[in-house]
Amino acid sequence: MPPANAAPRVGMVGGGQLSRMTAAPAAALGVDLRILALEPDESAAQVVSEVILGRHDDLDALRRLAA
Repeated sequence: MPPANAAPRVGMVGGGQLSRMTAAPAAALGVDLRILALEPDESAAQVVSEVILGRHDDLDALRRLAA
């Protein structure tokens, strides 16, 4: 369990433009945004600190995103 003072973490499925546009406002709110993307060069992968590679229908990838 994370410490009580840890930043909230949000996982987004998909590394496209919507995830990219969410990154700056999330950071401004102190939210740690991580994404699940197919490729490391997707749009949002360029601006977030943590990228999990995998497909949206891959249960193991979704578990890594949620961990």
